[in-house]
Amino acid sequence: TVARSTFRNNVNQAFAGGAIGSRGAVTYDISDSLFVDNRIAFGVIGGTAISADGGSLTVRRSTFRNNRNESPIGNGG
Repeated sequence: TVARSTFRNNVNQAFAGGAIGSRGAVTYDISDSLFVDNRIAFGVIGGTAISADGGSLTVRRSTFRNNRNESPIGNGG
């Protein structure tokens, strides 16, 4: 559970998710949080703020601003 948190200026250079990245059966419940200016580096594929591959993700009342992917081959999110 993540609540009332701020994720700002994070960068992931190895796996998806500039602020939060997971693989496998992980459950996230995120609420009332801010994700701003997070990024994934060139060559990384996946969500720019959050990536949950194979798990469960619920996001409520949260704001995403200016999260970006520096690679032409990845996804946003």
